[in-house]
Amino acid sequence: MKIVYAADAPAAYRIAADACAELWEKVTGQSLELTTELDENEDAIIVGADDVCDSVRVLINEEVLDSLGIRYGTDDYCIRTLRRGTQTILLLAGGRGRSTLYAVYDFFHRAANCNYYWDGDTIPHRDTIEIKGYNVVEKPRFQYRGLRYFAHRSLHRFQAEHWGYDDWCREIDWMVKRRLNYFMLRIGHDDVFQKAFPDIVSYPDPEGILPEATEGYDNRTLFWSLQFRGQLRKKILQYAFDRDLIHSEDCGTMTHWYSRTPNEFLEKIKPDFVPQTTAGYRQPTGLVWDIRQKENLERYFKITDAYVENYGKPELFHTIGLAERMCYEERRDNLNFKLYTYRQICRHLREKYPLAKLMIASWDFVMYWKPEEVQKLVAELDPEQCIILDYTSESTSTRNFFGNWGVQNKFPWVFGIFHGYENNSDMRGDYPHIEKRLAMAKDDPMCKGMIFWPELSHSDTLMLEYLTENAWNPLDKPLFAERENRTLLVDMCRGRYGDDWMYMEQVWKRFMPIMPLSHWSYDRENACYMMDNRDVFFGIHSAPRALTVNPTGKIEPGSNVERYEQTIRYATDLEYPLREHYAPVYERLAGVTEQMRENPMLLRDAVDLARSTMSRHLNTQEMLLEMQIRDFLRGSADADGIRERCARIMRELALFAEILALTPEYSLGDSLEKLKAEAPVNQHFERTLKDNAVNGYCRSHIYELAQYVYIPEHQIYFDWLDKFLDGNAPEIDFGAIVREMREQFLDTPLSDMAPSAPADWRDLMLRAKAAVEER
Repeated sequence: MKIVYAADAPAAYRIAADACAELWEKVTGQSLELTTELDENEDAIIVGADDVCDSVRVLINEEVLDSLGIRYGTDDYCIRTLRRGTQTILLLAGGRGRSTLYAVYDFFHRAANCNYYWDGDTIPHRDTIEIKGYNVVEKPRFQYRGLRYFAHRSLHRFQAEHWGYDDWCREIDWMVKRRLNYFMLRIGHDDVFQKAFPDIVSYPDPEGILPEATEGYDNRTLFWSLQFRGQLRKKILQYAFDRDLIHSEDCGTMTHWYSRTPNEFLEKIKPDFVPQTTAGYRQPTGLVWDIRQKENLERYFKITDAYVENYGKPELFHTIGLAERMCYEERRDNLNFKLYTYRQICRHLREKYPLAKLMIASWDFVMYWKPEEVQKLVAELDPEQCIILDYTSESTSTRNFFGNWGVQNKFPWVFGIFHGYENNSDMRGDYPHIEKRLAMAKDDPMCKGMIFWPELSHSDTLMLEYLTENAWNPLDKPLFAERENRTLLVDMCRGRYGDDWMYMEQVWKRFMPIMPLSHWSYDRENACYMMDNRDVFFGIHSAPRALTVNPTGKIEPGSNVERYEQTIRYATDLEYPLREHYAPVYERLAGVTEQMRENPMLLRDAVDLARSTMSRHLNTQEMLLEMQIRDFLRGSADADGIRERCARIMRELALFAEILALTPEYSLGDSLEKLKAEAPVNQHFERTLKDNAVNGYCRSHIYELAQYVYIPEHQIYFDWLDKFLDGNAPEIDFGAIVREMREQFLDTPLSDMAPSAPADWRDLMLRAKAAVEER
């Protein structure tokens, strides 16, 4: 048997044939020859449809095949068994290059139980693979299916900007294997300013501190040289385009914290800026150039042209508009200016790239717009040009969401899950709520896609499975059901854990009631419906809130304080009915043996479950502590109960740090070494990496922060609180303490904070179980 492929077709078809041969050999140990000619005397696998492969055209002419049943040019594909006399032919054909790849990977999933995950494939061995009996045609519900890669830095696993070429090849291959077709690199400008304005902006010193760098996540000092980053971007996108994937290029008023204007440009061009009344991004490098001046809009599009000419394609564009900022105090003036901005972006794009589509991001809508204002924008957009990219569809808001924007059944839009900020690296999600919103998208013919748009990558393996399955065929099978075997959870466990799948499924089942306690939402109406990990990881940033926000205990209806107290009460209400779920997770995890942990996927997921469970429990404990303090101020809580809660939090923080030390994935030091293995790293970047991670917005599940920042900060606060409860607390500047501890952390080499040998697995899980069982 041979594999027949199209000789002169685009690259994706030969890649599909190569993938077919590679998987056949991995499964059976047998190699198949690739050829461009169909030999009627032996069985064959044909890769490609008749529009690229003459052998398929011949079969149609011979009436061996009537129709492939696919729409050419689309992501449809077929897996068909054909009989030609005594010859058996397996046809793996798609409407285009990428869907031909889909056909190959889907065949091996069906025929040999091959499974594909972001962190690797599971390929079982079989003596042979049956090619008879197939008559499959697959068509996606959504046209656009993909995800974003964002610009934060800290841990290698979660931060796409850290990844080298091999990492990206694995990621892009995974997208194709799971039938995704669209992605966006949101990892900074790379060297596009140098490409667009070579006489104005020079390449920065790869060993120096970036002139535009400030602190926190705004410290964009380079780890690799900008020249290297530009070369890497080009290779990444070419690899993706060879596989027929779609990438959106940025356009319009793109200045933001991750895409700042270089100082050289500002000093030489001296552009005027748009008005801005909000506080964020007020440094000149973060201000938007005033596009009412024609030359400034042309400069922005010169950057877009540089993206297209050097890296991308002029097919799909993306704009954030004037995101995360108000331009005028008066809503009418602000709306008119933002509408004008979109008009200018659309006009310029239409004139320069008339056949291109434009994705308009929704982030600014949920932050600063009212539904009727979004409706006004949608009413004047061209549906042949524009698509509303709503990556906030799972927000719990019942007012400001896609259902009230005038897009349903009227205007092209994309359903998107944001899922988490940079600090939300735990596994999370209110799936019942997501599915209610997804059902609205599934039934809307104007909904053109499903995307995943978080601020970090690979944080939640279950959500990635949810995305890939539902982006193709939404709500075809439930995520989880107590007495149902056909679920996404069962499929994932079978695929990832081999013979141990049933054991791990029970761990997941114990975690499922805890999962929705933390989920993303931008909802000013239902603030009590979200618990945010930052309540744990801000340490002193947030711990004194009970004293500083509301020292008298007086609540004003509708105030931020009232909404925050609703959130705490929500956590209090959930503490008791859900208490029974935490300990069983650790009880089951304690039984994960050393032999089971030799499976890297199983180990990764077991640690993810352990850290997410402790994080969720800590989150609840922090909120309960705040409630106790407020009740103490009102005279309805005793000091001893507060002290006991503080001691409990300290014990759980120590356990949390031990859990993170179980694998190098949660070590900044290990992430830095991975960067060095890829290319020379800037001598200043170790301090920058710590700065990017320790700032209040980005604190997450990182060993060095847990051990050397979260625990010490909490201890300082709790020591002070102990004195406060006795009525003799000294005046203390928590802000100064935080700054001092930050500087101490930045000055300490990562090598001095490296995790010691991991704790004994079973002992740690049992100690965690005992901790969450405390009453």
